[in-house]
Parts: sequence; C-alpha cells; structure tokens
Amino acid sequence: FDILKFILINWYPGLSLYGFIVGTMLSLYGYCALKKIKFSEVADYFVPSIFLALGFGKLGSFFSGAEIGEKTTFPISLRYPGISGSHHLTALYEGILFFFGAFLAYQFLFAIRRNKYQKMGNFLFFCWYFSFVYFIFDFLKVRNTLMYGLSFNSLISLFLLLTFSFYFLYYFKNSLSGMMKGISYFFQNKYGKGTNKNIHKKSKT
Repeated sequence: FDILKFILINWYPGLSLYGFIVGTMLSLYGYCALKKIKFSEVADYFVPSIFLALGFGKLGSFFSGAEIGEKTTFPISLRYPGISGSHHLTALYEGILFFFGAFLAYQFLFAIRRNKYQKMGNFLFFCWYFSFVYFIFDFLKVRNTLMYGLSFNSLISLFLLLTFSFYFLYYFKNSLSGMMKGISYFFQNKYGKGTNKNIHKKSKT
C-alpha cells in the first residue's frame, strides 16, 4: 500500500499490463453503453490500435530498462548499468510480436467485414494472442509478481490461453475439418492413384 510502489514502475511492479487491458475494455464498454452502441459492433475495430499501443509500450520499456529479462549467455543480449551479467531482450521481443499481432488483426478485421468470420472474432483473437505472448515471455522476466511462489501473470495467461484455444478449436472446427479432408484428398490423389497407375503399367509389361 506504499504509493511509491505504484510510481516507481522501473523497480516495483506497480503497473500491471493486465490492469491496462481490463481498464481499456471496461472504459470502451462503458463508453459504448453511454452512447448506446453495441460493444460487439466496435470491439473488433479497436484491436489493431491496442496491439500498436502495446508494441510501442514494450519498446518504451525496453529502451528505458523498465523490463529486464533473465540472465542469459545467448549472443543477442544486453547489459544494464548496475546489474551484473547479460540479459534477454524480453520487452523488445514482445514489442515485435505485438506489432506483428497488429498486422494480423488488421487482416482479420477485413475478413470480418467481408462476412468471412463472425463479429467479435478479432477481439477473441486479441485475447488469445496476448495471453500467448505474455505466457511465453513471462518466464524470461525478473521481478515478477508472485502468488504462492508462482508468477501471477503466468497463471492468468495460461488460464486465458487454454480457454481461448479450446474456443478457437470449436469456433473453427468446420474449417479445420475441411482443411484436413482437403489434405487427405490431395495425398490420396497424388500418391494413391499414381501408385495404382504404375502398378497397372508394370502388370501390362
């Protein structure tokens, strides 16, 4: 409850990225409710911008040294003043992936506008992609917020990642089924029939 722990974010975990995400979504939902706009109608359009904001935020964390990765002997690493050893460029990696997420979300948005996917699909993709990136790189960070000896962010990310992974498997089950059938038909057509033709040719000779 020390106010300095909320201000000195380069030392204390005073600001949570999940807090930023939840606050952003609640603010957006409240604004939509105030203006009598359906949240599902506009949520997909904000996803690329949120990804860009996260990407620039992570770049700022990298250049300011606010997020320091674990020690490593990996050739691509960085030394921080006053801290021994070389460390992972965790914030930079996350920033690059969030910028890539903005590109994917932009493409996903146009697919939704062409009625290829349902509304809120881009929003759900954001939840999955964000939890995936945060879960992967949280293990390479120092000064994590711990709960019972475990990383609080990792626990939340794992829960969201599993939840939305199962949802996407259900959501795209028809597309996945069609893709698997197409692959199976391709191999049967290319190798199965080709083999039969060769066998018939040999039998004739």
